[in-house]
Amino acid sequence: MKETGKQPSLKEKAVHGTQGYPYACYQFDGQEDFPVPLHWHPEAEIIFVEKGEYQVWIQRERYAGEGPALFFVGPEEIHSLEFKRGTVETALVYAPRMLEFASYDSLQHVILGPWMEGKLKFPCALKPGDELWPQAVCLYQEIWQASKIREAGPYLRLKAGLYRLFACFFEGDQMIRTGADDEEAGNMDSLKKVLEFVRQNYGRRIRVEEAAAVAGMNPQYFCRYFKKHTGRTVTEYINDVRISQASRLLAQTDDKILHIAVRCGYENAGYFISRFRRSRGVSPSEYREQMKKSR
Repeated sequence: MKETGKQPSLKEKAVHGTQGYPYACYQFDGQEDFPVPLHWHPEAEIIFVEKGEYQVWIQRERYAGEGPALFFVGPEEIHSLEFKRGTVETALVYAPRMLEFASYDSLQHVILGPWMEGKLKFPCALKPGDELWPQAVCLYQEIWQASKIREAGPYLRLKAGLYRLFACFFEGDQMIRTGADDEEAGNMDSLKKVLEFVRQNYGRRIRVEEAAAVAGMNPQYFCRYFKKHTGRTVTEYINDVRISQASRLLAQTDDKILHIAVRCGYENAGYFISRFRRSRGVSPSEYREQMKKSR
């Protein structure tokens, strides 16, 4: 996956866009399998799978199938993506603040404010056959085209397209009011802390007890909670992050595979190669060669 005109980062603290143009557009051309481990960011995101096989996880919900499909990720929502070779996908990541008005009005009060606070959201997934699909996909395509040029005119069209998308769902009575209680919201915040902890410490051995302590839960409850809300065990998620980082290093550096394995938390090169092949379908050296050819 690549950002138009820029190399992407999968870190949850990556900067998407600039102060003047607080959005970023990404595209995946289908030349390889592409898994993105669980992460979140303060920006909202719209994902359009034009064709191909996908698995998308947003908060507690898992979606699997073949494109076309639209997915809507709200601000700070935990999500992961997995696209198979041959999948064609684009995405827009945008800062909620770009939709705010200088003068507080009823739109801010009724729709934008609750959406930014997580009290109101788009449906996570939309597919052909859904009532709002034709209108929503046309609006997204207009937004995507406008996002590729960072100038005042296209930016105005992009913002207008997003407002029209809100109107489409609001008038169609498809906006969802969330009812998460304070305890559940607190648990999700704890889960985000664990994801960040893993991303900061994936280069060393991480014990489940450590991750549970970060979440403020006992290990047994934590393992069940993590699996329920992410669809992955803690160990699987740690390996997801390690393989993702190893893939980036293989593609962007000439470091020896052994050094990359150690840097990504694997003391045994053979085990690293086995895990990598299981995840990517090729060995690390084959993956590096494929990346060189694609460039």
